[in-house]
Amino acid sequence: MTRWLTLVLLIGVACRARPAILDGTAVVARTEGRYGNRAERYVHMEVGHAAQNLALQAVALGLGSCVAAARGRRVWAGLLGGLALATKQTGLAWIPLAIGFAQCPKFNVQGLMSNVQCPEAGSRLSNLKSLISDHWSLVIGHWSFLLGFLLVLGGTVVWDCVRMAQGAESFWSMGVTAYGSLRLIWPQELWARARGWIGLARYVFASPIVNGILLAGLPALVWSAITRRRYTHKALVDLLLVSFLVLYLLLHWLWAFPVWDRYLLPLVPLLSVLLGRILSLFASWIRSTFYVLRPTSCVLPVSYTHLRA
Repeated sequence: MTRWLTLVLLIGVACRARPAILDGTAVVARTEGRYGNRAERYVHMEVGHAAQNLALQAVALGLGSCVAAARGRRVWAGLLGGLALATKQTGLAWIPLAIGFAQCPKFNVQGLMSNVQCPEAGSRLSNLKSLISDHWSLVIGHWSFLLGFLLVLGGTVVWDCVRMAQGAESFWSMGVTAYGSLRLIWPQELWARARGWIGLARYVFASPIVNGILLAGLPALVWSAITRRRYTHKALVDLLLVSFLVLYLLLHWLWAFPVWDRYLLPLVPLLSVLLGRILSLFASWIRSTFYVLRPTSCVLPVSYTHLRA
């Protein structure tokens, strides 16, 4: 039942273009048997704790940096990216995705080409000024992101030096050891590791139907993005997410990361977004198909009447 409910919610999100909402529920009557009149207050406190843990885990996985970058808050994106790295070294893998999200709103190929190729759109001086302003906004955005990231990274390095001075093992060496020494795998490990990761990937959505829709829809989503006449923001985000997904999986396959399911956990939100985009693409295809077939279905009865006459 939970799988089908999840699928229905994803279809609703895709068709209505609504954000996903996490809803916490509780049966207060069960808590009243133990805590009496304090049950409702305790339930609200537990829901708040769960939401806090969810937000902290999102930051630790690097998702907070991506969300802040997508909203144009580059300093916060750098700070959250640094916190993800300070929590776990794998947070460094999310920095390119956050930078890509920060650049997607500024990346408008069609508008740039129209300014260059069409003098009627404005004078050359105004086009040059707009290009210079866009360039400087990108430079300032890069520096603000880097500033926020270096603030947290510098604090982490100072904290690690203090720990090492007291005789503790370095934070960075502990991470490298825990991740399997970060070496390239041997050729004889290729297929064994591929089978291991594929076996774990089946449990991402725990539903063969949803996994099948995702696998079949990703190539269609990429094809739709690269064959558009105009590069829209959605198409660029789709290509960015798919590219990051492929590189992330290749990195964990070809480097000696342990084959553990927790390394696939950060991909679940991205895969959910891509699944919603696939369902949205399918829904738009259905609407366009029925729109094209609707005049044809109206003409056929009229033609049949004329033929009988």
